[in-house]
Amino acid sequence: MGVVFSVALNGFITQISYYKTPGETATSRKIGVWKSDGTLLVSQTVTDTGFGWNTATLTTPLEIFSGTTYYAGYEAAAEAGYSSPTFPVVLGPLTATSGCYIYQPFTFPSNTYAAWYAVNITFATSLPPAGGGGGTAPTQVWGETPSGAINGTNMTFTTATAYRANLLGVYLNGLRQRRGADYNETSTTTFQFLTAPLSGDSLSVDYIQP
Repeated sequence: MGVVFSVALNGFITQISYYKTPGETATSRKIGVWKSDGTLLVSQTVTDTGFGWNTATLTTPLEIFSGTTYYAGYEAAAEAGYSSPTFPVVLGPLTATSGCYIYQPFTFPSNTYAAWYAVNITFATSLPPAGGGGGTAPTQVWGETPSGAINGTNMTFTTATAYRANLLGVYLNGLRQRRGADYNETSTTTFQFLTAPLSGDSLSVDYIQP
């Protein structure tokens, strides 16, 4: 069960919170995020911390985009409590349009219902820092101009230092580009556009170093 939502700004899902009801004997479960066509974008097995609210941090933050509908959910052995808000519910850049569910083991919760099934997401509009605890957080790079000719034919560009996989933000003329739709990461320091930027275009990147 989960929530159907969209975002007004491009960004990242960093955590999924869910409510474990008293009487549920399972101590671990899967969480996931899907696109509205059923494509699974991320899944992760997490261990419960106890009854009530549990917050699971994604191993790798999931990049999501405005204009796309997403389903975020978790596997539950018993139906969690729910409330019936008036949808849509708008919380900053997030808009929840309904709850979602399916009576099967972990799979796309394609059924929707006007209920909130006690699941929340944590959303960040910028690349979130990794690490924490007593360690040193990795260096974040902002607004770097990658090397490579912008001439209408060149499609490959290189960052000054290595970046962490799936945490590269690419901006063309100030608009965030979509990984897999506009460009692909081709190594730890290079990425390639599907269509070459034109002469006069501006290009910048944000990323986290490994």
